[in-house]
Amino acid sequence: MNVQNGLSTSFWYDTWTDMGRLIDLVGTRGCIEMGIRATATVASAIAQRKRTHRVDLYNLFETALENQRHKMSDRADVSLWQYSEDNHRPVFNTKRTWNLIR
Repeated sequence: MNVQNGLSTSFWYDTWTDMGRLIDLVGTRGCIEMGIRATATVASAIAQRKRTHRVDLYNLFETALENQRHKMSDRADVSLWQYSEDNHRPVFNTKRTWNLIR
């Protein structure tokens, strides 16, 4: 995801940081520990107050949110699709996707 305003990017389920999908790192327990709903967007998570956690990984998530806060804009988020092994583009290509998964 290319996060702009954060309104359509899922905090837990979209890959908006270099860490990948955050839910995969901490499971559903992370939602409870961080106090961020499973359905939260990046924008709604940023709107909450910053917290300090006992678990270092959760503090990394807070740092990622803080870094994203400074990059926010009024434009809509852009979904990126895997085009090749190391390349993502905003346009979906059925043939490329088929070749990547087979």
